[in-house]
Amino acid sequence: MNVAYFIYHGNIREWDLFDVSIRSLQKVSDCKIVVYTPKLDNYEYLEQLGVQVVHFELDDWENRKMTCKVECTLTLPESCGLKYGDNVMVFDADLLFIKDPFNAFKEHEFDFMYTTRNLSSEYPVNGGVWGFRYNENSNNLLHFFVGNLNNPSWQPYYNARINHAHNRQLDNLDWWVDQDFLCELHYNENEINKGSLGFDINIKNVGPEYNWIYSGMSEEDQFSHIKEKKSYILHYKGSSGRRWSEFDMYNEEQVNYWKKVLDLI
Repeated sequence: MNVAYFIYHGNIREWDLFDVSIRSLQKVSDCKIVVYTPKLDNYEYLEQLGVQVVHFELDDWENRKMTCKVECTLTLPESCGLKYGDNVMVFDADLLFIKDPFNAFKEHEFDFMYTTRNLSSEYPVNGGVWGFRYNENSNNLLHFFVGNLNNPSWQPYYNARINHAHNRQLDNLDWWVDQDFLCELHYNENEINKGSLGFDINIKNVGPEYNWIYSGMSEEDQFSHIKEKKSYILHYKGSSGRRWSEFDMYNEEQVNYWKKVLDLI
């Protein structure tokens, strides 16, 4: 089984970016889609699309969004029947799917995968797309991941946190913490794959084609990128101008843009 896992808070409406994200994924993949939420207005709309919605307590989310995002992966076996041998991908809610992202499991050998940026950054890994083959090795890493987000103890991650460019508080459980951990996996990949964490694990960077960040692309470039399927995913982050937070469902121009995008996939 292939499982696409999202976590989302707020509301979803037809033709907002999260709606387009879900529908684009359904066009390219037959995976099971699971959305965790502490509060989602109109969640029934997702259920009508065939998406499983899992509710959890708002207290688990407030001021600890990124930690909660990782913690909830540990409950996937209970919520959706995840079993050893299944594949999971963890997605942000502002992605456009151009090709089936689960091809990563066919093209690469790994227990756990992450994605580096197509743009230069002091933080080379973007936390918007990562995943794992569910097995004993990845389960061990997920527990190690969650443990360190709540109590940084792995020295590379600890050092990254106390020297962070934006927030050096070790009790921060929110923005950047998951991505910081993934960056340290990247920096220490060779040692980790040789057993430095004390358990067997094979981690792999599957590259930016699975998480291509939209930045500085003209509309013509976007359409060409999508039509020619130059990446698996287009990530509308930063100042893209198409993000869900700026989207107005009654803006006809925006709706027509998304309709054209979906037609190109």
